[in-house]
Amino acid sequence: MLKLILLVLAMGFSLSGMAWLALTKKAHWYQLSGERSLPHKKPMPYRLLGYAALLISLALCILADNISIAILVWVMSMTLAVICIAFTLSFRPQWLRLFVR
Repeated sequence: MLKLILLVLAMGFSLSGMAWLALTKKAHWYQLSGERSLPHKKPMPYRLLGYAALLISLALCILADNISIAILVWVMSMTLAVICIAFTLSFRPQWLRLFVR
């Protein structure tokens, strides 16, 4: 049961990390905020949050399994997260406004 909770948390952090990293791109920023240009100092906090979330996701995967399986699960969770964020940006970008502050 603990392993399942850790893996669900890891997936959540992967999704959040990929969403924050997507916000650092000008096109995605425009989709979500309506601002034509990305403010000069805006991308850095989102990049840091994105990378931190991905590292936390890796740590949770390592806690759930041994290292060889954990890295595989982490890469697969990032792949699924990227696909989910890409589809969300394509069809329902307003769902990601939660990540814009």
